[in-house]
Amino acid sequence: MARPPKAQPGQPLTKAQQADADLKEHFQEFASKNFPSFCKAYDKLAEDSPRDACKVYTDILKYITAPVQASPLDTTPVDADKEEMDRYKSHIRAMRDKM
Repeated sequence: MARPPKAQPGQPLTKAQQADADLKEHFQEFASKNFPSFCKAYDKLAEDSPRDACKVYTDILKYITAPVQASPLDTTPVDADKEEMDRYKSHIRAMRDKM
C-alpha cells in the first residue's frame, strides 16, 4: 500500500495523511498500553516454543531497526601508480610498528 506523501511544513495534512497519522497514533497507544501483557505472553511462548519465540523476536526487529541491505563489492582495480601504493604501504607499516 503506497503511503501518501507528507505535507510540506506549514501546509495542512490531507484527509489521507491525517487518517494515516491518526492510525499510527492509535497503534502506538495500543502497543504501549499492552506491552506488559505482550511481554508475559512472549515469556510463556519462549518457555513453550523457543523457535516460535525467536520468530516473533526477529519479526519485531523489522519494525524497530533499519533493514540491512547487501551492497555489491567494488571489484574495479584501484587507479594508483606503484609509487603512491608504496607510500600507503609504508605509512601503514609505520603505524603498525608504533603499536
